[in-house]
Amino acid sequence: HESERGMVRRRVRRRRRGRHAVRDRLRHEEDVEKSEGECSVYTAHERVIVDTLRRRDVDALRRHCVEDEGGLGSIRMRRLVWPCLLGIDGSSRDAESDGEREEEFVPRHREISQVDKDIDRSFTRFLHVAVDAGDVDSVRERVQRRLHRIVHSILNRHEELFYFQGFHEFCEILMLVLDDAMALEASERLALHFVRESMRPDFEQMIEFLHLLLPLHEHADAKVHAHLKRAHMESFFARS
Repeated sequence: HESERGMVRRRVRRRRRGRHAVRDRLRHEEDVEKSEGECSVYTAHERVIVDTLRRRDVDALRRHCVEDEGGLGSIRMRRLVWPCLLGIDGSSRDAESDGEREEEFVPRHREISQVDKDIDRSFTRFLHVAVDAGDVDSVRERVQRRLHRIVHSILNRHEELFYFQGFHEFCEILMLVLDDAMALEASERLALHFVRESMRPDFEQMIEFLHLLLPLHEHADAKVHAHLKRAHMESFFARS
């Protein structure tokens, strides 16, 4: 009973911190907007999203992501909305709070080699768009170091998680939008609550979940489901 009460108290504190974090992020955006003048004013679409965020209407935020043309539409909206959708507030331990500065950080999990190989191949599709050609290699080295710290920190903290190829790409996208502490917390939340079945020792549990996919698909889009059925398509295509 004591552990249950402790869990409830932690949830209440997390929600309270989340409300404060959303308020602070919105205030920061408004301060930037005022200081930069007209060029920074929210568009009509962004204003709707911000108003929804103030109400903490998570279901409406999800609909904006899925149904609005262009989704959230901008990096600054993603920076505001993604933490709310994931239920994080930036109060989790950051990478250095694990007790090691960057130069002292040492991965201590079972899949170091595979993670390092994947990170070495990361950031090949984005940097040439945002960075001058002569700076690409040095910038890639810096962002790969940051990604290395995020992915290895999560696996160090959670021995029960097994890395799968591609997890680093979730972390990569979050890192491009959020600051490192928030990206670490967001990636950790994804690992523990959204892709947890993919991070088990084998795919037995994942296969059980895949059997639910086509019935759910039939409910969501009967026309596409009928096409998949005519093609004798099994649900295993979704493993990737």
